[in-house]
Amino acid sequence: LEIPLQKASIWIVGRKDGCQLRIPHMSVSRNHSSLFVDPEGRVALLDHGSQHGTFVNSRRLDPWQPELLRKADHIRFGSEGAPTYRFGCTPMVEIQRRIKEQVKIREEEEQKALRELEREEAVQESKAERKKQRQEMREEKARVREARKKAREMQF
Repeated sequence: LEIPLQKASIWIVGRKDGCQLRIPHMSVSRNHSSLFVDPEGRVALLDHGSQHGTFVNSRRLDPWQPELLRKADHIRFGSEGAPTYRFGCTPMVEIQRRIKEQVKIREEEEQKALRELEREEAVQESKAERKKQRQEMREEKARVREARKKAREMQF
């Protein structure tokens, strides 16, 4: 989740429709907190006296007291289990989702490679079997020729 914070802007965070950052988690209040961006681009977070709190680096913010954010601060709106965000970074939930996605892709690629290897082995086995059958046929033909030759020799 990337929020395009512009200088001199305010973002309301909460569960209700109309919040600029809507977090549909049961521990997030309807009007939970605000993100303020000053004209210099600094960002402050303000808890609106929410029941389950707003946390920066696992420290609960005092209600109605702005907290200046620094890059890589961990932010959580609500109780344990609510999404955690990293200010100025990719959210942890997004990182976990991307990792799961990459693991799934790798597993699928490995399964595909394994199936391909099994197919190739089956083809090789089939080729070896056909080669063996051809060799057996040649040997059988040679035995038949030899038997015919001996039979002709016995007739004379």
